[in-house]
Amino acid sequence: MTSRASLLVLMAVLASRCLTQPQIEWQRCLGGSADDEVNDVLETPDGGYILACMTMSADGDVTMNHGWSDAWLVKLDQGGNIEWQRTYGGTSGERAQAIDLTADGGFIVAGSSGSDDGDLTQNHGMNDMWLFKVDATGDLQWQRSFGDRDMRSPMRFGKPQMEGIWHADARSPRMAMWWTGILVTTP
Repeated sequence: MTSRASLLVLMAVLASRCLTQPQIEWQRCLGGSADDEVNDVLETPDGGYILACMTMSADGDVTMNHGWSDAWLVKLDQGGNIEWQRTYGGTSGERAQAIDLTADGGFIVAGSSGSDDGDLTQNHGMNDMWLFKVDATGDLQWQRSFGDRDMRSPMRFGKPQMEGIWHADARSPRMAMWWTGILVTTP
């Protein structure tokens, strides 16, 4: 074979391998009968996954809804089976946008909230940036809302560069500018 023909054969073999569909290990459909969305997925140290979601459901896999929409965390095992799931929020609209593992094995969640009741104690107006911490089984440990009357939900959530320090960015549409918060936690 000429080098040109060998190159074409090699390219054809590589292309066929690249076009081969990956093997699906498992797949699950989660949620209820209303709108549900997954906004972030994190692989956990035990080989499972935790999903940061928004749910408007109160049936199916969602066992409770506090109001219009809730932040919803779903912990899956290695096979995609639900280990636990919890909703967090108040009577208005909440969502979980991003999640990360904390040093104590729990999770820190960045999201948005429009409530000042239920799991929330304060709202600054519109959709506040909402940060909350749960333990390894999903029990709420603390929560805090940040914002002003024009604040919108976090658009970006930075993974910690140093242990226990995160940052989140949100947008204020009236001022067409970004607001950055440095969020410091302890394990």
